[in-house]
Amino acid sequence: LIVAPGFIDMLGQSDLSILVTPQLPSKIFQGITTEFTGEGGSAGPLNEKIIAADRTVYDHFKIRPDWRTLGQYFARLERQGIGINVGDYVGATQVRRMVLGDDDRMPSRAELDRMRQLVREAMRDGAVGLSTSLQYPPAPYAKTEELIALANEASRAGGVYATHMRSESDDILPALDEAIRIGREAKMPVEIWHLKVAGKRNFGRMPEVIARIDS
Repeated sequence: LIVAPGFIDMLGQSDLSILVTPQLPSKIFQGITTEFTGEGGSAGPLNEKIIAADRTVYDHFKIRPDWRTLGQYFARLERQGIGINVGDYVGATQVRRMVLGDDDRMPSRAELDRMRQLVREAMRDGAVGLSTSLQYPPAPYAKTEELIALANEASRAGGVYATHMRSESDDILPALDEAIRIGREAKMPVEIWHLKVAGKRNFGRMPEVIARIDS
């Protein structure tokens, strides 16, 4: 028995499907009027190597990726029209793939500078912050210091750090500590997506997790 102007989906996945069905009836019929998307990966930036690697996804949706930056992606949305409000994060995985591909290694200083520049450009284009999905390769290859460097760029533009943490089961507390450290050192708010502690041996640990956040 609630009357509300609409609900906000804090972790939607409609960045490509909105290009297929701009009205997004699957959201509207649930009363969702705003969605934030971009879980580690994001609609942009793009290069030819990423497009080739992800070709099966674009082919599935019958989409021709004719944008290379988030700004160009947003312009496409504006031209076609959309059925709900949307906000997009720039993915740390996305900028890593732009510079390092899917390699399991640390970036050089010059490569990290390039990644930071891509975050700055995405924030100028209208990204709402930086996102990570640290359980899905190549994202786990990134060290905490790399993520802090990228988060600093988003923070300077007023962005939020949103994360699918490195662990949602046995190592939930170290993962949580990393997320908190990134937010603290980058001086920005932190959004933890689908907060949970999975696995039977972890049943009952949620009060411990909430206490760590509260502290």
